[in-house]
Amino acid sequence: YGCNMCTKTPEPIQPKVGVFNERALQRLDGIVAAAKANGIRLIMTLGNFEDQWGGMQWYVDEVRGNGGEGSGGDKHFFYTDPAVRAAYKAYAKKIITRVNTKTGVAYKDEPTIMGWEVLNEPHTKDEYERNGGAACKDTPGGCVPGKLANTWINEMSTFIKSLDANHLVSTGEEGYRSDGDTTCCHNNWINGGFKGEDFTKNTALPNIDFATVHVYPDHWQIDQWEHTWIGPNYIADRAKVAHAAGKPIIMEEFGMENGYMNRDALLSYLTDTADAIGYAGSLVWAVWSKNVP
Repeated sequence: YGCNMCTKTPEPIQPKVGVFNERALQRLDGIVAAAKANGIRLIMTLGNFEDQWGGMQWYVDEVRGNGGEGSGGDKHFFYTDPAVRAAYKAYAKKIITRVNTKTGVAYKDEPTIMGWEVLNEPHTKDEYERNGGAACKDTPGGCVPGKLANTWINEMSTFIKSLDANHLVSTGEEGYRSDGDTTCCHNNWINGGFKGEDFTKNTALPNIDFATVHVYPDHWQIDQWEHTWIGPNYIADRAKVAHAAGKPIIMEEFGMENGYMNRDALLSYLTDTADAIGYAGSLVWAVWSKNVP
Protein backbone atom coordinates (compact mmCIF):
# COMPACT_ATOMS: atom_id res chain seq x y z
CA TYR A 1 0.00 0.00 0.00
CA GLY A 2 1.30 3.43 -0.88
CA CYS A 3 1.98 6.04 1.78
CA ASN A 4 4.58 8.79 1.57
CA MET A 5 4.91 9.08 5.35
CA CYS A 6 5.17 5.42 6.28
CA THR A 7 6.95 2.19 5.45
CA LYS A 8 5.84 0.94 2.05
CA THR A 9 5.16 -2.65 1.16
CA PRO A 10 7.48 -3.48 -1.76
CA GLU A 11 4.96 -5.74 -3.45
CA PRO A 12 1.50 -5.33 -1.90
CA ILE A 13 -1.34 -7.81 -2.15
CA GLN A 14 -3.63 -5.04 -3.40
CA PRO A 15 -1.65 -2.33 -5.24
CA LYS A 16 -4.91 -0.65 -6.27
CA VAL A 17 -8.45 -1.20 -5.05
CA GLY A 18 -9.82 -4.32 -6.71
CA VAL A 19 -6.45 -5.29 -8.22
CA PHE A 20 -4.75 -8.25 -6.57
CA ASN A 21 -1.15 -9.37 -6.93
CA GLU A 22 -0.95 -13.17 -7.19
CA ARG A 23 2.76 -13.29 -6.33
CA ALA A 24 2.10 -11.39 -3.11
CA LEU A 25 -0.84 -13.64 -2.32
CA GLN A 26 1.40 -16.67 -2.78
CA ARG A 27 3.81 -15.19 -0.23
CA LEU A 28 0.91 -15.06 2.19
CA ASP A 29 0.13 -18.67 1.29
CA GLY A 30 3.70 -19.52 2.24
CA ILE A 31 3.40 -17.81 5.62
CA VAL A 32 0.23 -19.73 6.45
CA ALA A 33 1.80 -22.98 5.24
CA ALA A 34 4.93 -22.38 7.35
CA ALA A 35 2.82 -21.65 10.43
CA LYS A 36 0.88 -24.85 9.80
CA ALA A 37 4.09 -26.87 9.55
CA ASN A 38 5.32 -25.46 12.86
CA GLY A 39 2.13 -25.68 14.91
CA ILE A 40 1.58 -21.92 15.07
CA ARG A 41 -1.90 -20.41 15.10
CA LEU A 42 -2.51 -17.12 13.32
CA ILE A 43 -4.74 -14.12 13.89
CA MET A 44 -5.18 -12.65 10.41
CA THR A 45 -5.62 -8.86 10.36
CA LEU A 46 -7.55 -7.39 7.45
CA GLY A 47 -6.62 -3.71 7.75
CA ASN A 48 -5.12 -1.00 9.91
CA PHE A 49 -6.15 2.31 11.49
CA GLU A 50 -2.61 3.57 10.95
CA ASP A 51 -1.35 4.33 7.47
CA GLN A 52 0.92 1.30 7.16
CA TRP A 53 -0.03 -2.01 5.60
CA GLY A 54 -3.53 -1.49 4.30
CA GLY A 55 -4.36 1.58 6.32
CA MET A 56 -7.70 3.38 6.37
CA GLN A 57 -6.30 6.45 4.62
CA TRP A 58 -5.15 4.37 1.67
CA TYR A 59 -8.67 3.05 1.06
CA VAL A 60 -10.17 6.53 1.36
CA ASP A 61 -7.61 7.99 -1.05
CA GLU A 62 -8.06 5.19 -3.57
CA VAL A 63 -11.84 5.36 -3.60
CA ARG A 64 -12.60 9.05 -2.95
CA GLY A 65 -9.49 10.72 -4.35
CA ASN A 66 -6.93 10.21 -7.09
CA GLY A 67 -4.79 7.76 -5.14
CA GLY A 68 -2.44 10.38 -3.73
CA GLU A 69 -1.82 10.66 -0.03
CA GLY A 70 -4.63 12.62 1.57
CA SER A 71 -6.44 13.08 -1.73
CA GLY A 72 -9.57 11.34 -0.48
CA GLY A 73 -9.89 13.58 2.53
CA ASP A 74 -10.63 12.58 6.11
CA LYS A 75 -9.52 8.99 6.86
CA HIS A 76 -12.65 8.43 8.96
CA PHE A 77 -14.71 8.16 5.77
CA PHE A 78 -13.35 4.62 5.84
CA TYR A 79 -16.04 3.92 8.42
CA THR A 80 -18.94 5.61 6.62
CA ASP A 81 -18.46 5.83 2.83
CA PRO A 82 -20.41 2.99 1.12
CA ALA A 83 -17.86 2.60 -1.70
CA VAL A 84 -14.93 2.48 0.73
CA ARG A 85 -16.72 -0.10 2.87
CA ALA A 86 -17.41 -2.15 -0.26
CA ALA A 87 -13.71 -2.03 -1.19
CA TYR A 88 -12.74 -3.35 2.25
CA LYS A 89 -15.30 -6.14 1.93
CA ALA A 90 -13.96 -7.13 -1.49
CA TYR A 91 -10.45 -7.43 -0.04
CA ALA A 92 -11.68 -9.40 2.97
CA LYS A 93 -13.60 -11.78 0.70
CA LYS A 94 -10.55 -12.25 -1.54
CA ILE A 95 -8.43 -13.37 1.42
CA ILE A 96 -11.00 -15.37 3.36
CA THR A 97 -12.21 -17.41 0.37
CA ARG A 98 -8.78 -17.93 -1.21
CA VAL A 99 -7.51 -21.47 -1.64
CA ASN A 100 -3.89 -21.68 -0.44
CA THR A 101 -1.62 -22.68 -3.32
CA LYS A 102 0.80 -24.38 -0.91
CA THR A 103 -1.68 -26.46 1.08
CA GLY A 104 -4.75 -26.71 -1.14
CA VAL A 105 -6.95 -25.60 1.77
CA ALA A 106 -9.19 -22.54 1.61
CA TYR A 107 -8.34 -19.95 4.23
CA LYS A 108 -11.88 -20.16 5.60
CA ASP A 109 -11.33 -23.87 6.25
CA GLU A 110 -7.75 -23.65 7.56
CA PRO A 111 -7.36 -24.69 11.24
CA THR A 112 -3.99 -22.90 11.42
CA ILE A 113 -5.92 -19.63 11.25
CA MET A 114 -7.26 -19.02 14.75
CA GLY A 115 -9.35 -16.06 13.72
CA TRP A 116 -9.89 -12.88 11.73
CA GLU A 117 -9.33 -9.39 13.05
CA VAL A 118 -11.53 -6.81 11.35
CA LEU A 119 -8.97 -4.00 11.80
CA ASN A 120 -5.85 -3.29 13.78
CA GLU A 121 -6.84 -0.73 16.43
CA PRO A 122 -10.19 0.60 15.15
CA HIS A 123 -10.73 3.97 16.78
CA THR A 124 -10.68 7.66 15.83
CA LYS A 125 -8.35 10.58 16.19
CA ASP A 126 -8.56 12.18 19.62
CA GLU A 127 -12.01 13.63 20.39
CA TYR A 128 -13.00 13.27 16.72
CA GLU A 129 -16.66 12.48 17.34
CA ARG A 130 -17.17 15.08 20.06
CA ASN A 131 -15.68 17.67 17.73
CA GLY A 132 -18.11 16.75 14.93
CA GLY A 133 -15.61 15.35 12.45
CA ALA A 134 -16.50 15.27 8.76
CA ALA A 135 -17.52 11.59 8.75
CA CYS A 136 -20.13 12.32 11.42
CA LYS A 137 -22.21 14.06 8.74
CA ASP A 138 -22.67 10.64 7.09
CA THR A 139 -23.78 9.05 10.37
CA PRO A 140 -27.52 8.86 11.05
CA GLY A 141 -28.22 10.74 14.25
CA GLY A 142 -24.70 12.15 14.35
CA CYS A 143 -21.75 10.95 16.39
CA VAL A 144 -21.24 10.02 19.99
CA PRO A 145 -17.87 8.63 21.19
CA GLY A 146 -17.39 5.12 19.87
CA LYS A 147 -20.27 5.12 17.40
CA LEU A 148 -18.29 5.30 14.14
CA ALA A 149 -16.05 2.35 14.91
CA ASN A 150 -18.78 0.30 16.61
CA THR A 151 -21.18 0.60 13.66
CA TRP A 152 -18.41 -0.38 11.24
CA ILE A 153 -17.21 -3.31 13.38
CA ASN A 154 -20.75 -4.65 13.61
CA GLU A 155 -21.16 -4.53 9.82
CA MET A 156 -17.79 -6.07 9.01
CA SER A 157 -17.85 -8.80 11.65
CA THR A 158 -21.27 -9.84 10.36
CA PHE A 159 -19.95 -9.86 6.79
CA ILE A 160 -16.93 -11.98 7.71
CA LYS A 161 -19.10 -14.50 9.54
CA SER A 162 -21.29 -14.77 6.43
CA LEU A 163 -18.20 -15.92 4.51
CA ASP A 164 -16.63 -18.05 7.22
CA ALA A 165 -18.51 -19.66 10.08
CA ASN A 166 -15.48 -21.73 11.08
CA HIS A 167 -13.26 -19.08 12.62
CA LEU A 168 -13.29 -16.66 15.50
CA VAL A 169 -13.60 -12.92 14.81
CA SER A 170 -12.16 -10.11 16.93
CA THR A 171 -12.17 -6.33 16.79
CA GLY A 172 -8.41 -5.85 17.15
CA GLU A 173 -8.98 -2.87 19.43
CA GLU A 174 -6.80 -1.43 22.18
CA GLY A 175 -9.54 -1.58 24.79
CA TYR A 176 -10.44 2.08 25.36
CA ARG A 177 -13.85 2.63 26.92
CA SER A 178 -16.50 5.28 26.35
CA ASP A 179 -18.54 4.34 29.42
CA GLY A 180 -15.91 3.94 32.13
CA ASP A 181 -15.11 5.78 35.34
CA THR A 182 -13.63 9.17 34.43
CA THR A 183 -13.22 10.21 38.07
CA CYS A 184 -10.85 7.40 38.94
CA CYS A 185 -7.47 8.82 38.17
CA HIS A 186 -5.31 11.18 36.22
CA ASN A 187 -5.29 8.75 33.29
CA ASN A 188 -9.07 8.78 33.06
CA TRP A 189 -9.03 9.63 29.33
CA ILE A 190 -8.84 5.88 28.66
CA ASN A 191 -12.42 5.52 29.96
CA GLY A 192 -14.24 8.54 28.54
CA GLY A 193 -14.45 8.12 24.76
CA PHE A 194 -11.38 10.25 24.01
CA LYS A 195 -10.19 7.76 21.36
CA GLY A 196 -13.60 7.07 19.82
CA GLU A 197 -13.65 3.48 20.98
CA ASP A 198 -16.37 1.77 23.01
CA PHE A 199 -14.85 -1.45 24.32
CA THR A 200 -18.04 -2.50 26.12
CA LYS A 201 -20.31 -2.20 23.08
CA ASN A 202 -17.72 -3.62 20.69
CA THR A 203 -17.14 -6.69 22.84
CA ALA A 204 -20.87 -7.31 23.14
CA LEU A 205 -21.46 -7.43 19.36
CA PRO A 206 -22.97 -10.79 18.37
CA ASN A 207 -20.32 -11.67 15.78
CA ILE A 208 -17.33 -10.72 17.93
CA ASP A 209 -16.03 -13.87 19.60
CA PHE A 210 -13.20 -12.61 21.79
CA ALA A 211 -11.98 -9.29 23.15
CA THR A 212 -8.55 -7.74 22.71
CA VAL A 213 -6.52 -5.13 24.54
CA HIS A 214 -3.22 -3.49 23.60
CA VAL A 215 -1.09 -2.23 26.49
CA TYR A 216 1.64 0.40 26.09
CA PRO A 217 2.03 2.37 29.34
CA ASP A 218 4.94 4.46 28.07
CA HIS A 219 2.91 5.62 25.05
CA TRP A 220 0.12 6.60 27.45
CA GLN A 221 2.46 8.87 29.45
CA ILE A 222 2.30 6.61 32.48
CA ASP A 223 5.56 7.06 34.39
CA GLN A 224 7.56 3.91 35.00
CA TRP A 225 7.20 4.25 38.76
CA GLU A 226 3.39 3.97 38.42
CA HIS A 227 3.27 1.20 35.82
CA THR A 228 1.37 -1.05 38.23
CA TRP A 229 -1.60 1.33 37.79
CA ILE A 230 -2.27 -0.59 34.55
CA GLY A 231 -3.14 -3.82 36.38
CA PRO A 232 -6.35 -2.91 38.21
CA ASN A 233 -7.36 0.05 36.09
CA TYR A 234 -6.95 -1.44 32.62
CA ILE A 235 -6.08 -5.13 32.46
CA ALA A 236 -8.51 -6.18 35.21
CA ASP A 237 -11.23 -3.70 34.29
CA ARG A 238 -11.35 -4.85 30.65
CA ALA A 239 -11.38 -8.52 31.67
CA LYS A 240 -14.40 -7.81 33.88
CA VAL A 241 -16.23 -6.27 30.89
CA ALA A 242 -15.36 -9.15 28.55
CA HIS A 243 -16.20 -11.89 31.01
CA ALA A 244 -19.52 -10.22 31.83
CA ALA A 245 -20.32 -10.45 28.12
CA GLY A 246 -19.34 -14.13 28.11
CA LYS A 247 -16.32 -13.51 25.91
CA PRO A 248 -12.67 -14.57 26.38
CA ILE A 249 -10.07 -11.82 26.29
CA ILE A 250 -6.44 -11.71 25.20
CA MET A 251 -3.70 -9.15 25.75
CA GLU A 252 -3.06 -9.04 22.04
CA GLU A 253 -0.22 -6.52 22.05
CA PHE A 254 2.00 -5.19 24.79
CA GLY A 255 5.49 -3.78 25.03
CA MET A 256 7.61 -0.69 25.61
CA GLU A 257 10.18 1.55 23.98
CA ASN A 258 13.81 1.04 24.98
CA GLY A 259 14.69 3.05 28.05
CA TYR A 260 11.22 3.25 29.62
CA MET A 261 12.05 0.83 32.45
CA ASN A 262 13.48 -2.63 32.91
CA ARG A 263 11.93 -4.64 30.10
CA ASP A 264 11.69 -7.95 31.92
CA ALA A 265 10.11 -6.32 34.96
CA LEU A 266 7.36 -4.68 32.89
CA LEU A 267 6.64 -7.69 30.71
CA SER A 268 6.54 -10.01 33.71
CA TYR A 269 4.16 -7.69 35.55
CA LEU A 270 1.79 -7.43 32.59
CA THR A 271 1.72 -11.15 31.78
CA ASP A 272 1.49 -12.25 35.42
CA THR A 273 -1.39 -9.84 35.98
CA ALA A 274 -3.23 -11.02 32.85
CA ASP A 275 -2.73 -14.67 33.80
CA ALA A 276 -4.04 -14.14 37.32
CA ILE A 277 -7.16 -12.39 36.05
CA GLY A 278 -8.04 -15.09 33.54
CA TYR A 279 -6.85 -13.79 30.19
CA ALA A 280 -6.87 -16.45 27.50
CA GLY A 281 -3.42 -15.45 26.25
CA SER A 282 -0.82 -12.71 25.83
CA LEU A 283 1.16 -11.75 22.73
CA VAL A 284 4.15 -9.44 23.09
CA TRP A 285 4.70 -6.88 20.33
CA ALA A 286 6.99 -7.80 18.79
CA VAL A 287 9.48 -10.66 18.46
CA TRP A 288 11.84 -11.00 15.54
CA SER A 289 15.27 -12.35 14.69
CA LYS A 290 18.13 -10.22 16.00
CA ASN A 291 19.74 -10.61 12.59
CA VAL A 292 16.95 -8.66 10.92
CA PRO A 293 17.97 -4.99 10.50
